[in-house]
Amino acid sequence: IDDNLSRQLEGAAAALRALRDGAGAAVASGALPEPALLQTLVAAMPGVGMLSVLDADGRVRASSRPDQVGQDQSDRAVFQRARDRADPA
Repeated sequence: IDDNLSRQLEGAAAALRALRDGAGAAVASGALPEPALLQTLVAAMPGVGMLSVLDADGRVRASSRPDQVGQDQSDRAVFQRARDRADPA
C-alpha cells in the first residue's frame, strides 16, 4: 500500500509541476489550458476536486470547472500564501 500511494503521489506531483510550468507562460501569452485537460487531471487524481489557473491578481483564468472562470480568489489564504512566497509553486 505504501509503495502504491507513493507512486500515486509522485505521479500527481509530476502532473501538477508540468501544469504549473506550462500555465505560467500560458497566462502571460493568453493561451490557457483547456477545461478538458484540467478535468482529465482531476479525474486522474483521487482527492482532487478542482484545478484552476489563477493570474497574479488572483483571478481564475482557466479551471476544470468552467463556472469558476473569472472568479476573484485574491482573498483566499491559499492564494495569498502562494503569492507571497518567493516560489509560488
